[in-house]
Amino acid sequence: MRYTVPSLLLATVATAIPGPQISSFSYSGNGCPRNSAGYAVSPPNTTTTSTRLFQYLDEFTPRYGVGVSIRDSQKLCILTLEFAIDSAYKLRVNKFGTSINGYARLANHGDEMRTTANYTFTTDTSVQSLGQNVVQGPWNGRFTGFAPLVGVGVESKCGGGTLKADLKVHISSRIVMDGGWIGDPTPDEDNWGFMTDVEVLPC
Repeated sequence: MRYTVPSLLLATVATAIPGPQISSFSYSGNGCPRNSAGYAVSPPNTTTTSTRLFQYLDEFTPRYGVGVSIRDSQKLCILTLEFAIDSAYKLRVNKFGTSINGYARLANHGDEMRTTANYTFTTDTSVQSLGQNVVQGPWNGRFTGFAPLVGVGVESKCGGGTLKADLKVHISSRIVMDGGWIGDPTPDEDNWGFMTDVEVLPC
């Protein structure tokens, strides 16, 4: 069939972009005990040729202070997601950085909570896509932040691959005795969300 230029443009825009599928999902770390992590992938955007990967952690908030184990001042969760897509396409993850929604309780000036999100495909772990966000004390409540990219987005092979999302949060304090935590965090204080872009690219 022959197209005029306008109709050809319309046909191109209307062409469906294949959405990536996740065939398996696992996680490990003290920041994501059993049944506390999940994910979601948005439908592909035909204009930007990208989707969004949402990562949910229900027990990720670090704590510090009297009676709190020093181990709880740092949380780590490694998510492993097996991506699959049509073999004519590949994926690029975290080219633009990672949005973060979490919770911080920092009692003192000089206290800080540092969150990092690092993505790699297992086909080439030497290429990393790293971002970092810092919350300064005093702060008590939820926050929305951004971890801008240091480096490049990571690319899968054609047809997809295994993505590892290495998520860490750490509190440092000059006055450990005044952490401010009494009891365990509530569900609202403990749940976090991370969001990054997954681009669909032709091979």
